[in-house]
Amino acid sequence: MNLPHFIGLVFCVLGLPELLFCQTPVGNTPSVVGAFTEMGSFAGSGGILASSEHGLNEIFLSSDTEGSFWHAHRFDPVSETYVQTFASDLYPSEILYMRLIDVHPSPGEELVLVLEDGDIHLFQQGSRKKLGTFSTNVSLVTAFDCQDWDLDGKQELALIGSNGLNLFDSNGGLIAVYPNIMGEDLVIGQMDGDASFEIAVTDGSVLDIDTGTIQCTFGPGFGFRICASDFDHDGMEELLVAEKGHLVYAFDV
Repeated sequence: MNLPHFIGLVFCVLGLPELLFCQTPVGNTPSVVGAFTEMGSFAGSGGILASSEHGLNEIFLSSDTEGSFWHAHRFDPVSETYVQTFASDLYPSEILYMRLIDVHPSPGEELVLVLEDGDIHLFQQGSRKKLGTFSTNVSLVTAFDCQDWDLDGKQELALIGSNGLNLFDSNGGLIAVYPNIMGEDLVIGQMDGDASFEIAVTDGSVLDIDTGTIQCTFGPGFGFRICASDFDHDGMEELLVAEKGHLVYAFDV
């Protein structure tokens, strides 16, 4: 079994500024572009997405107000602000993730909601028509990512819940369960020289999807947030790992 190769300390964070919707002309003070009210608590906690449907020009985000919901907003050039164009019903479980991915036979990407109770809801972007719901039977979801790892043109799904790491096809069919792989976050990418995609999890595991074997481990774990990017342009994605303290590390799997 291999160990990931530590590349280096990326940066040390002593304090993080809050994020604002603003634009900053050169030499000027940042000015607010848009602000939203009556959007519930924790707006954007499950994600903030810009529509990928041509001509729609909307943003989607989730909120919590005694239950989770998602809503859409469009920029109004007259009032020079964003106006709400849609708000969903309340869900009894928190919306943890929102993604725009292609998991349905209809053309284009769908809005995909992943709830903490393991239910996944699919919507058309423009019409907001509900395309389907399937239950993964995964409770207490803590991590999610998607990738077309079998190269069939549709995204497959990976979730971590109370029963471990679960892999699903684009129709919601269960592919595999790995009960010993747990974590707060995961990422799917092409992390080494073979043809298979890998799944890296914050518990320190790196799973080869094609063989179903853990091909790499890191005992201390990969922090609490993790992402993958080929930042050294070698054709393989490296891991960027954020610790709960002030450190971000980079690893070459």
